[in-house]
Amino acid sequence: MKRTWDQQRAARFIAAWNGGLSMHAMAERFGVTPAAVRGRIAKLRAAGVELRSGEMQDAIAQTRRAKARRRLRLSETNLNALTE
Repeated sequence: MKRTWDQQRAARFIAAWNGGLSMHAMAERFGVTPAAVRGRIAKLRAAGVELRSGEMQDAIAQTRRAKARRRLRLSETNLNALTE
């Protein structure tokens, strides 16, 4: 059975997400898959709804920052080796 997202259900979803529930916990609570939770979050963000950043986004950002730091260190090391 396909469930619709009425205003009341959407409000509970937003409150639960902003309250810190994980995608898997949200999926269980709302009777959908984690992929459906990700899709719903993307649609809400696209509509301009303020939502907390998720664990996945935080992890991706941390990984990107770490890679950038490694690249910077490598380029500094290469630059120092060339100038010595």
